[in-house]
Amino acid sequence: VLVPSYNNAQWYEKNLNSILAQNYDHYRIVYVNDCSNDDTSSLVQRYIQEHAIEHKITFIDNKQRKGALCNIYEQVHACNDEEIIVTLDG
Repeated sequence: VLVPSYNNAQWYEKNLNSILAQNYDHYRIVYVNDCSNDDTSSLVQRYIQEHAIEHKITFIDNKQRKGALCNIYEQVHACNDEEIIVTLDG
């Protein structure tokens, strides 16, 4: 599950909860914080630690804003050929 995110402090928890509530267990999360200027980065990192999902999630914290399409493009091309990619807007 690929989550491109920008200024998502208000929605990150609901977003991640919805992914983790899935009945299917064979997935991983790639969460891309696109240089948010709110607390998204620290909130998501704290959420990851509090829910002990470090093994399930790759958190990317861009230091320069790229835009959603660029983040999706880069992460899709970083995935393995056999992976199915689902995007969930942050």
